[in-house]
Amino acid sequence: MAGYDFTVCGVATSVKVLRVREMPRIGVTTAILNPGYDVPDRGGPGWNISCALDKLGCRVLPVLTYSDCTFGPELDAWLTARGIPDAGIARPPEGYAGVALMIQDENRDHMTLGPGYGVKDGGVVIRQNYTPELFSDSDLIVLSAPRPENAAALVEAIRASGKPLAFSMRRDPYAFPPQRLREILLASTIVFANESETDYITSEFSLKHITDLFALGKTEIFVQTLGKRGSLVHRKLPDGSCESLTIPVTETPVGNVDAVGAGDAYVAGFLFGLRQCAPLPVCAQYGSTLSSFVIEKEGSTTNLPTLDELIERNNNRPDAGKE
Repeated sequence: MAGYDFTVCGVATSVKVLRVREMPRIGVTTAILNPGYDVPDRGGPGWNISCALDKLGCRVLPVLTYSDCTFGPELDAWLTARGIPDAGIARPPEGYAGVALMIQDENRDHMTLGPGYGVKDGGVVIRQNYTPELFSDSDLIVLSAPRPENAAALVEAIRASGKPLAFSMRRDPYAFPPQRLREILLASTIVFANESETDYITSEFSLKHITDLFALGKTEIFVQTLGKRGSLVHRKLPDGSCESLTIPVTETPVGNVDAVGAGDAYVAGFLFGLRQCAPLPVCAQYGSTLSSFVIEKEGSTTNLPTLDELIERNNNRPDAGKE
């Protein structure tokens, strides 16, 4: 058995969330509704997925880049408390404060403005060294959006490891230009994408249906998240045909307070189910149930459940445990 269940690759980000009634328009003043918007939350897909899997008892090796030096002490404390080496962490120059801005309207739609990716963009280049040890001792590699300057080297290191890959899709043309995105999709055993990202894949690569991906590469599971309508799980069957399963959302007693990080939580819950060798419908239930906790409070990791809490809420689903 490998030393880690998952190596999670991506970014850890400091984010200032600005909540508005409607998205800003040129020439119109937009009121910011949350008074604490100037205090950054900790987030980023790589950080969110790592924290969620760790909270559920999985052995996680994070391979993360961060651009806000104030994130460092919190990240280091988290690693030390869990006995996780920091070999997979790439740090910014001392004093650099690359903080992202997220604007979210009352429909929970959002746009993100990130720090510059390089010197020409007003930011810095933060190179990361990907050694074989970061990938060889894990059962599954999880790839979310890395910093663009590291994307090519990261993808090559993952491919060289020969480990199965789960890809949490991000429509980022800097990190994933079409040719690189195609390489990742064909190398991925599992792909997670929302509706917009799924449409982009089918259009960009001239697919009649997203399940055509199964015939082109290694993909065996494609999960499409549908927001309030749940998720759609496509799986490749042994005879080469495809089965599609629709899984409704897990209801939350509190309601949707903040959707930031919900997609990352779904990925973590689904992967946790796979680690438990649960049937795919149950994996999707876990993904939705984990998301239901995250959306109850502001912040992408502030309301992560324990394993017992996850199981208890999931058992209250009408379809709990059904395949």
